[in-house]
Amino acid sequence: MPKKAPTVNISDEISDETFIIIEKLIGDTVFGSVQLIVQDCRLIQLERHDKIRLTNNKAVNPTGQRPTDAVRSLIRTRIQQSLQGITYGQVSLHVQQGKIVQIEKTQKQRLVNLQGLDGDGI
Repeated sequence: MPKKAPTVNISDEISDETFIIIEKLIGDTVFGSVQLIVQDCRLIQLERHDKIRLTNNKAVNPTGQRPTDAVRSLIRTRIQQSLQGITYGQVSLHVQQGKIVQIEKTQKQRLVNLQGLDGDGI
């Protein structure tokens, strides 16, 4: 049976192992986004969504440049700050030409014991 990857408690620092995976996903994305999914205050899943941009009927290739250590540190700090305080939700890292251009944070709230007029939820 395959070994399950451990979830990451977002009140802790993102481990180097997890951040390397996130960096690889970002580096492999030319246009698109990388989502960090949080459930029960734990980073449980990473998703990558790629877009293929066509310019003059040719696919745009990544620049192939790696970020400097200072930029990597800043990215890691911003991601960690964005994850803080999320119980349920996600952080989306929007990538253009292989670089993060925007970070979005979406928080979801679970409503328990909330009933509509007919007792069927909202």
